Amino acid sequence: MKQGWAASDFRWMQAASLVLGTDWESLGVLAAGVSEGTWKRFLAGKVAINAEAFKAYCEVLRLDWQTVAEVEPKTGVAENGATALATEEPAPEASTLLVDWSSAPDDAIFYGRQSELDTLRHWVIEDRCRLITLLGMGGIGKTALSVR
Repeated sequence: MKQGWAASDFRWMQAASLVLGTDWESLGVLAAGVSEGTWKRFLAGKVAINAEAFKAYCEVLRLDWQTVAEVEPKTGVAENGATALATEEPAPEASTLLVDWSSAPDDAIFYGRQSELDTLRHWVIEDRCRLITLLGMGGIGKTALSVR
């Protein structure tokens, strides 16, 4: 990897942000689409990320983004005049999409939160809620609760 940085080094995100025209050191923010989450998804190669961030990450790694994407891009023009990239492959049907739960915690023992778990089950199963947001401080078990 470039300059001997570890894959988890924040400097990769700083460099990608700079490619997109936002200097972390002077502005204190990363470019839109550049974050630790998108960097991890890029490295895993399993989930699509923002196209501009994808190209910036490829550039800082000195990779050809078209080769990495393994598709021949076809440029089109959207109704608003913006250039859009499309692939030759059709999008998969919604019923064939799979969710990768490999990084979700698998806690065999789950303590507490039974009332919250019952409420979530009711919302999902009985009320058929399509979107539920779990908010709270880090480390209190939001992810573990959502997996249950």
